[in-house]
Amino acid sequence: MGPARVSRAPRLQQIHRRTFLGAGAGGIAAASSCSRQVADPAAAETWQPRLSENIGDLDEATLRWMAQLGLEWVVLQGTDEVDSDAKGFWSEEDIQAVQDRCAEFDLRLHTLMLPLDWLQEPMMGTDGRD
Repeated sequence: MGPARVSRAPRLQQIHRRTFLGAGAGGIAAASSCSRQVADPAAAETWQPRLSENIGDLDEATLRWMAQLGLEWVVLQGTDEVDSDAKGFWSEEDIQAVQDRCAEFDLRLHTLMLPLDWLQEPMMGTDGRD
């Protein structure tokens, strides 16, 4: 018997369908993003993501915590207190008060979520929905 023969043929990896399809989708996404042109190249260079947190209140502890994290934007989900007079809508003064409260902590208001009770009639199709 002579020395054992070492196969020089390349070894093929077993490719699973999920891996194959995922690689194909990734290639398509990369190709489409590369072909896009930026309308304003200067704007693309200065774009910054908006770092925020969804919060349920404007308590001092919550806003101080956001400021300590270095966040800039507030997404307020707990908006029941914004309409303090229970008018059923937000006035300019209501929104300004929320903006001022955020500014006390060097934060900026990004989004106010609609209260769910304002959406019940339209979602259920009941009287008063319009």
